Amino acid sequence: MSKVLLASGQRLGRLLLVRESDFRSKEGRLQWECICDCGNYCIIRVKHLREGSVRSCGCLNSDMTALRNMTHGKSHLREYNIWLGMKNRCYKPNTVGYDRYGGRGIKVCSSWLDSFQNFYQDMGPCPKGITLERINNDGNYESANCRWATRKDQANNRGKSTVCKNGHIRTKENTWIVRRNNTPSGVTQQCIICYKNNLKLIYERRRKHA
Repeated sequence: MSKVLLASGQRLGRLLLVRESDFRSKEGRLQWECICDCGNYCIIRVKHLREGSVRSCGCLNSDMTALRNMTHGKSHLREYNIWLGMKNRCYKPNTVGYDRYGGRGIKVCSSWLDSFQNFYQDMGPCPKGITLERINNDGNYESANCRWATRKDQANNRGKSTVCKNGHIRTKENTWIVRRNNTPSGVTQQCIICYKNNLKLIYERRRKHA
């Protein structure tokens, strides 16, 4: 089996890969710095990322345990209804909006098509007031192309790029949605360029005090 190649900006489950870490594991193994969808920063061994054994900072395990414990009432989960709506828009011609989705060839990836658990495992809980968005409007529904976003974020994604506070043009390639409970919508946008620059400053300070 060929090894999974890792690159900055790549998404694996709930993790967004930032850069190869300067720090090795206790065994001297390579590690990557990652940002989890819940907002946590973590360093993960390359082996675990390639195997797919680690797909979050640890928040995924608790979420999946809660999901497995739900034996009834799944239809009342907002995420479950979003999952059904996603499939209906792509595969049921009588569904409102089918012409903008299935009618244009938009599909649901095989991992999500028949498994709500896989969808929930990749996307996590949907924050209040947020909807499912495809980052590339011409792309399919799949983990690497989907995120929870506000209506305003979706409008911005279809329109002109905005600029972050440090002047970097905000595009779908250098921006991700991070959950923040202290914001009105429960999420915020993070500029990847700014984050990488901040990491460099942190490591420079660590080296000076080492």
